[in-house]
Amino acid sequence: MSVINVPQDTTDQYVDAGELSDDSAPSPGAGHIVTGADLVAPPALPDPERIKEKVESEGAELDSIDWDALTTEEDPLSPTAEVLGFTRIGGSGRIVFGGGVPVGGWTQMVVFPDGSYNYSGHLHVSGATSYTVSIAWMLTTGSGHPSFVMPAKGRLHGTFEPGSRDFDWNRSGTNPALRNAWPIFNAQGYRWRWSASANLDIGPLITGLGQAIGVVGAVVALL
Repeated sequence: MSVINVPQDTTDQYVDAGELSDDSAPSPGAGHIVTGADLVAPPALPDPERIKEKVESEGAELDSIDWDALTTEEDPLSPTAEVLGFTRIGGSGRIVFGGGVPVGGWTQMVVFPDGSYNYSGHLHVSGATSYTVSIAWMLTTGSGHPSFVMPAKGRLHGTFEPGSRDFDWNRSGTNPALRNAWPIFNAQGYRWRWSASANLDIGPLITGLGQAIGVVGAVVALL
């Protein structure tokens, strides 16, 4: 599965998932992983009350609206279409590792129709062993394409290694591919899943997420 970074200038840059990885040797207890439950949302439906308020404020006649057309992907940027469907997609999860791994925390993500996004989180190690941690969110449409991944990777320093016991991240941006996908989210619904690992490379983590939620084709990385 290839990962694509689509920056604001819309020039596609293909990024191998391995380029997100750290080549350093894993610490003891490698390979621990925790995965959040899937969220499956159905296609969005028109909200008559919101549409009524919108059209009345613009002086339009309610009986002039083609209600059937509002559920299609055509003309997604029309004034009426902006009041339909999802105004945001997001979720959060608590990260708790088993197997005696003394690492825990939380993560969350949110994306918006204008293509803006944020994903953040916090992890803390309370033991003597240090860990390299990887976290990723993956979001896809009902058909599995287009899809988006939000990765983060950091180091938690245990008692015997200098450095912080905490890894905090808060990343925001705007991506045109995410904005362009919004009509598809509305028409098809969406699925997301997150996963976190201690000393497991982020490449397999992303691959596993894609397989779990039925991703088809390349994935856009929101970095």
